[in-house]
Amino acid sequence: MQKLTPLDAWVLSTYQRLESLDVPVFDLTTTRDIRPLPRTVSSGTLYSLPTALPRQLKTLGAYLQDEQGSLDEALSAVQKLSLLFRYLASPLRFEPYNESPVHKAVPSARCMYPLQFVLLFKQAERIQAYSYQPDFHALQPMALPASPDLASAPDGASLLCVAQIWKTAEKYGEFAHFPVVLEAGHAYSQSLHLRGLLGWDTSRSPIAAESMHCLAKGQWEMVLFSLSLDELQEQHLQALPCATAQLARVGENPGLSERFARLPAFNTLFKQGRRLTTEQPGGRIQSPAGKPTDKDFLQLCRARHSGNDRSGLAPVLARVPARTLTTVQTTFDALRHRRGIGEEETHLKVSFAWLAGGDVKVGLYDLQGRWLTPQMDEAEFIRHVRRILPYKLMRFNTSAMSLIVFFSTDPVQALERFGEAAFRNMHMAAGAAAQDMSLTAAAMGMFSRPVRMMREERIEQALPVGGQVLYQVLCGFNRRSNLTFEVL
Repeated sequence: MQKLTPLDAWVLSTYQRLESLDVPVFDLTTTRDIRPLPRTVSSGTLYSLPTALPRQLKTLGAYLQDEQGSLDEALSAVQKLSLLFRYLASPLRFEPYNESPVHKAVPSARCMYPLQFVLLFKQAERIQAYSYQPDFHALQPMALPASPDLASAPDGASLLCVAQIWKTAEKYGEFAHFPVVLEAGHAYSQSLHLRGLLGWDTSRSPIAAESMHCLAKGQWEMVLFSLSLDELQEQHLQALPCATAQLARVGENPGLSERFARLPAFNTLFKQGRRLTTEQPGGRIQSPAGKPTDKDFLQLCRARHSGNDRSGLAPVLARVPARTLTTVQTTFDALRHRRGIGEEETHLKVSFAWLAGGDVKVGLYDLQGRWLTPQMDEAEFIRHVRRILPYKLMRFNTSAMSLIVFFSTDPVQALERFGEAAFRNMHMAAGAAAQDMSLTAAAMGMFSRPVRMMREERIEQALPVGGQVLYQVLCGFNRRSNLTFEVL
């Protein structure tokens, strides 16, 4: 197995990603064989979660100010659990004319969902786990191996996120861990927001996710985060409708280590150290003034604000409302603080490339609204931004975008501060911040497209983004919408 230091991996995954890594989906020179995942069908017992759920719960403003509502107080523990999974990991919509017809839950930026969620109950000597089956919106009992980690776990209910690297390896090859870990960051943010929205107690410390190796099946899976769900008890599930169903599954292709030489080395790096820090929510947050706070939080979650559009961006440019950038920045910052910002996320720098003009000059701004590129004229700035596209044939139309948000960090400082865990945790922190940005964009009526496929080094050389760019979110008002049907 090839060995990589964290700095080697950081360079390979950024500056040399398109040239040096074996990534089938990036290879435009030859036709690559992307093997389909093997499919099987087996029977399983399912406990169906209720689907008669409220479509509105609390406005964004009420959520940010931590206001108690009559509806969320009236929800049972099982209804809260159903809402949590509904907006975290279930298919939300069907798009018959799109290349990838089913877009999984809101956190997904790539029209796939390489994460599995496990609900774990521990009471004295009794331990029981259930895996969430999104296509059925149901829970399936899991057989657990004997493990000292489980025996030493604290009592109570916990939600754990298991990353399945093998689901993306055929498409992304040696780069497979990055989209999965970024996706887990999206889910981490979303789960914290939903837990806060539903009023779950957050006082108990979660299970140490790095100790739950027994939940990972095989080399290419890892537990990335855990949350406590204190009000939930296993007997709540026993009253749910129970039935046996035929479950279609996909499995891992053999020979991934031989097919992608650096994949095992990246796998070792991504498993190192403690998992991302979980901080207590920020409580009451000053609600930003203006339009976004009037929308219901669940409405923002249902908004299809990520993924690809078959028809691309709209040909007619929309007029950007005044104070849009300021409202985006304050709403985004309020959302981050409401869910609770971990220590790793404080080492992220957030930069806003404003392209729409209007009441704010075109240029790069920090989170506090300071203009970082006063020495650069508008044409030069836009020229630098357009150079981020890695291929001339890419369909992203930067001229129709209003805003690009860059999440960056200094890798040397991050490694010094967080050690071997920095490589994984900084990417998860970037994914979490990108999810908050996507929710902010939905509140503003904008589309958002989180991406990790650009020429980040060109931005780093030309603009003061403060380190290596880990993730970007492309935003704008100019888009067409695919024909969409909501499901569930």
